[in-house]
Amino acid sequence: MVRSANAANVEAIERAIVAKRRLRLKYRAASTRATTWRDVDPAALRLADSELYLVGWDLGKEDWRIFKVARVEVAQLRDEPSEPHGVFDEARLFENSVRVWVADPVDVVVRLTPEVAHLVEEYPLHPNQRATKAPDGGVVVRARVAGTLEALRWVLGWGRAAEALEPSAFRLLVAEELRAAVKPYGRGLSKKSTPDPVSRGVRRNPATTERGRSPKAEPSP
Repeated sequence: MVRSANAANVEAIERAIVAKRRLRLKYRAASTRATTWRDVDPAALRLADSELYLVGWDLGKEDWRIFKVARVEVAQLRDEPSEPHGVFDEARLFENSVRVWVADPVDVVVRLTPEVAHLVEEYPLHPNQRATKAPDGGVVVRARVAGTLEALRWVLGWGRAAEALEPSAFRLLVAEELRAAVKPYGRGLSKKSTPDPVSRGVRRNPATTERGRSPKAEPSP
């Protein structure tokens, strides 16, 4: 199921691909939310995580670009035919992509804890990743990816079970993202506000005292 894509825009894009015609897109950038008009020669539609993406040659950028269809506000079919721009090799374009992101390749290394190590093949970082068992039962994942944005999301998705190891810039990026995520939860918290083991669902042993020692028997009267 495709989420959030405007049906009229999808139809215009599909018609442009089939008829080999140029598109004019009013496109909203994810980072700045600013909208710009882009002239694009469309090549293909790609589905990833229930989201539709347009692969096309951006005439203004003079390069292949990926457009999330949900951020296309207007898609106009032009009279001009699209141009080939060389041989379109989709497999090569997405060779290092985790999902659909296209950028310069980066070699990353991530460690997963023993608790989730068995899931590394079920939820891979990249199809060409190399996973090596660690002495503690965890796993170290090495992969060449397109940029670090999608790899960052993959690491964050594991929570405390993942640690970015290399490169140092990627490790720093993950650390900064985690610090920013934790910041709202640190406001107003103190040691007094920390829940006790009972409220956290941890059962106390009724045969122990506050410090965990068994109470001494009272002497007989």
